Amino acid sequence: MMTYKDLYAEVAALGFESEIEDQTALLYSANRALKSIAALAPSYGTLTLIQRVIPPVSHIPEVKYEPGEEVTIPLRGATFSLKFSGAGTVTLKERMRVTPYFFDSPYTELRRMLPNHEGELILSGRTSFTLKDIACYAYMNGTGESDIPIVAPFRDYDMRAHTDDFFGFTSLPTDERGDKIEGAYFRDDVLFVPSGYEGEIHLIYRRLPRAISADTPSLRIDLAPSVSHLLPLLTAAYLWLDDDSAKAQFYMQMYLDGVRNIRLSRPSVGDAQVTDTLHWA
Repeated sequence: MMTYKDLYAEVAALGFESEIEDQTALLYSANRALKSIAALAPSYGTLTLIQRVIPPVSHIPEVKYEPGEEVTIPLRGATFSLKFSGAGTVTLKERMRVTPYFFDSPYTELRRMLPNHEGELILSGRTSFTLKDIACYAYMNGTGESDIPIVAPFRDYDMRAHTDDFFGFTSLPTDERGDKIEGAYFRDDVLFVPSGYEGEIHLIYRRLPRAISADTPSLRIDLAPSVSHLLPLLTAAYLWLDDDSAKAQFYMQMYLDGVRNIRLSRPSVGDAQVTDTLHWA
């Protein structure tokens, strides 16, 4: 088990010093090295979401506005949402207030609450524009306007909004029976699930290691024991990159030799990528 206290002592010894003056640089180098080495022995987290299907009480697929027309769209429900394309004004008229929204965009989404459960949209402008999927819902799906559904083939989940240690996807999500959710896919950090799916969403993801902190010097560093011996070497290489390039290059070579040894003994191990100004690889 390696702690920050152990790492500090080992990096200082590698530099033939009893202490390290710039601890800020040490922590930066250590956390940079930690993320790189974690790729050799990745760790995983789990996430469970529940998706509900909330059908709209009314749905207008499309309304095209032309200048000079007078178009009013009635709204009934607790909330509504729509998609807008073009340039023009959509005015929300309610019992106690009138709120204009001016849009100039090829695509904009509008989600709003209707406290009195009724209102109307008044369309105006000097150019044509289009509203799509104007949907009203009988009740709230959460506490904020961002929780109001948009009529779309997929529901999207930004993983960084649901976890604080997300690094990447490992496989497609499954339902409560362990079967893959048909039609689900992911792109970058976002999971897309068909809007018609209802039930549990189970996901295994690759997680980021917990950051190293000098405030908890005795806490175990979040790194597999099989690769923890590489952390002082890569930390030292980063730490002395500016002050002593020869020393930094020496420890970088020792680190890369250690990575090769691990890959030879464990062929399935992941790749740890290193990119630096000296072009070590």
